[in-house]
Amino acid sequence: MRMSLTKIKQQALLATAALCLLLPAQAVGGEAQPQGDTTFGEAIDTPVVPTKAQKGIRNHLTEIQQSLVKHNMQAQLIRNGEVVMVTLPCAGLFNPNETVLKESGKRYLRPFVDLLKYPTMYKVVVAVHSDATGEPAYLDALTEERANAIDAFLEQEAKRTDANLIPFGLGPDDPLVPNDSMENRSKNRRVEIYIVPEWQMIDSAKSGRLGK
Repeated sequence: MRMSLTKIKQQALLATAALCLLLPAQAVGGEAQPQGDTTFGEAIDTPVVPTKAQKGIRNHLTEIQQSLVKHNMQAQLIRNGEVVMVTLPCAGLFNPNETVLKESGKRYLRPFVDLLKYPTMYKVVVAVHSDATGEPAYLDALTEERANAIDAFLEQEAKRTDANLIPFGLGPDDPLVPNDSMENRSKNRRVEIYIVPEWQMIDSAKSGRLGK
């Protein structure tokens, strides 16, 4: 059974509270590494987690993923369990062909605000996708503006100028399913939010301090 957008929004609020329980008790010092001209693939694949830290990282990210799933967020583990990917429907965040976040859609994003308060622990990567309806240049611009709108909202809510957040507008280039029906095109219009471990989390996992 498909959940209504209202029900998903309610679950997003519960996920926010649950996720807060898994975060460090105090802000971590230091700064995140500058990203420069990082590609989408590089943003997801780095930093590399050394063998000694893998178990701790996977356990911690699994707790975050399970907390989100428990509250009916579509969250899964990728990169051998070292990264959490959350998928949100574009229809919940934006009106058709618009780039301004809906007021009601901001609830989807609040579970990620507290992560941005720990830029040396978590890197958050936002990827916005479209279907294939329209010119590629238009779709690239649309998804880029939407990604930037999400970026601006999350940074404002986190109240940090050093938030470790990287937005990408990927246009129609990575469909989940063929764009051959209304239902499939709706599935392809999506926002993916990735929670990636940063150097402070890796160091804590290597020393056995992560989650303690």
